[in-house]
Parts: sequence; C-alpha cells; structure tokens
Amino acid sequence: LIKDMYKNFKNTMEKNFPHLTTFREPGGYLCGEETTLIQTIKNERAEPRIKPPYPIEKGIDNFPTLVNNVETFYYIGKILKNEYQKTRFVCISGYQVKKGVFELPLSWSIERILKETKNYPKKDFFAQVGGGAAGRIYSNKNLKRKLIGVGSIVIYEKNFDKIKLMKKWIDFYINENCGKCVPCREGVYRLDEMLKKPKEIDWKLMRRILINMRESSFCGLGFSLPNAFLTLLNYKKKYEKKEN
Repeated sequence: LIKDMYKNFKNTMEKNFPHLTTFREPGGYLCGEETTLIQTIKNERAEPRIKPPYPIEKGIDNFPTLVNNVETFYYIGKILKNEYQKTRFVCISGYQVKKGVFELPLSWSIERILKETKNYPKKDFFAQVGGGAAGRIYSNKNLKRKLIGVGSIVIYEKNFDKIKLMKKWIDFYINENCGKCVPCREGVYRLDEMLKKPKEIDWKLMRRILINMRESSFCGLGFSLPNAFLTLLNYKKKYEKKEN
C-alpha cells in the first residue's frame, strides 16, 4: 500500500512539477533529524552531522537547505488561506483507547485532549507523552499541562509491567542507533544488558548511565532517550511508595 501511495505521489509530482526531484528516504527514526535526512539524500551514511553549520547555511551539496515535515506544509497552506485555527495533530494510542490522529486546539491540556476524544480511561493509568519512545511518563493525576513537542500520547494501565516497557524501548533504540557516538552506543548496550537480568539491576548505575547519555550524546536520539526512562523510574518510585 505504501509503495503504491509513493508511486502515485511521485507520478503526480513529476507530472505537475517537472522541475522538482522526488526522493524516498530509507526510513528509520534518525531520518527525522534534518542533517541525517540530508545525508541519505546524498546517498551517505544515515547519521547526524555536526551543527553548525546548519542546513539553512550548508545543506545538500553545501547549498542552503530547508527541511520541513508534511504537517508544517499543511498549516502553511491553512495560514495562506486564512483558515488556521490554532490547532495541531495529536496521535493517541495504547490501553483501552479510541486510537487515531486528531486535529485539536493548541490550548488544550493533555487531560482535556483525552477527555474530549473519549480516550480517558476509567481506571488509574499513566501516559507517555510527546516523542513516542522518547516521551515523558506522567500519571493520570498530572495531566493538566499542555502537550509540548511531538504530538503523541500513549496510554498504559497503572499496573503495566515497567520492566517490559523499558525492554520495548531499548529494543527500539538498539535497532535505531547509528553507533556514531560512544555515550549513546555504549549506553544503550549497557541498558540492554541490565534489562536482560531484571532482578540484578543496579538502579543507581542505570540513572548514572541515563544522565551521562542526556548530557553528552551527539544527537537527539541519545539525549532524548533518558526522558522516558528517568520519568518512568520516578513514577515507579512514587507508585511503589504508595502501594507499600
């Protein structure tokens, strides 16, 4: 289906805009980073490069290059037609929810977003907000804040296995890691080692590794990974205290 969609898009672009070149990026989480995407367009290794210079100064073939996503162009079109209503797209998924993508007001809190879309579970839960696997963890008592960053919300039941969730994240980061910088490459490897022996985890050491990754990784993949882990550990600590 995706291949057919791309083929139709490519044919339409070539027919209506013959002076433009259509490029299909190879996929992967890192291609969401602008310099990595530029590297793949130039048929080079999919890894981020040092900034500055920024793409708007030196991008493809060292020419100034603008990198935007589809949502940006969508809202530019709305603004040009004077139809922009201060909204954004929010993807909601997870436990007992009406999964989907919703266009909602920027001013709404996370709590209101879930309630207005009929996605607010009746039982206690926690949510991973903004950035998918890199999103921060919040309890259902702490959702009156606005959705900032990537428009994604994943719902988990309160008693969801936290180790299982961490393993899911680390599998993702192992697959998407480019291996360019030591803090991220080695940090992900060590976290994976720990999670394979959950009864032996040194939680203090895990926090030290996560903080080191956040402070010294080369790109967003490495310094955003700790968001999920550290906020989940904080949530887990508070939750266990209350249970005991």
